[in-house]
Amino acid sequence: MKTRIMKTLTILAIVGILPALALSCSPALACNTIDNGFKCITVHGQVVNNDFGFPLPLTLDIKLAGFQKALIGTGTSEDPACGTSIIVVTGSINGHTLTLSGWVIKGIDTPQLKGTKVQLIADCQSGWMTYTFGPISQGLPLSGLTFVFTGAGTVSIN
Repeated sequence: MKTRIMKTLTILAIVGILPALALSCSPALACNTIDNGFKCITVHGQVVNNDFGFPLPLTLDIKLAGFQKALIGTGTSEDPACGTSIIVVTGSINGHTLTLSGWVIKGIDTPQLKGTKVQLIADCQSGWMTYTFGPISQGLPLSGLTFVFTGAGTVSIN
């Protein structure tokens, strides 16, 4: 049953119904006023990975909707190496921590990234984020590798 619900929510996120709900949300709440009601969350971050000996920047833009313990959404991750990827994520808020996990549903510039796992852990007070990308799906020179990006951003909760 849970699997069927998650598949349905994923389809809704992909076709844009849940991001459209985010447009009708109330003003932002402070992190310390999070309750169990319906949430619209926007995440924007500038994170960096230094595994290559130089900083590789990545930009995140994610829109989520749902409840404190049941969020789903879509977004993009964009970096100079792989270009833009569309991601779908699910997750929750626990205290001041937003935790999301999902996968690339479409690699716009690098189609082989489809299916690559992603995870985001963000502190909605400080804005500190850790974004894990990988293991990278098959068909690329970096297949099987996982990269961790860290940096600052914003988590807006409405």
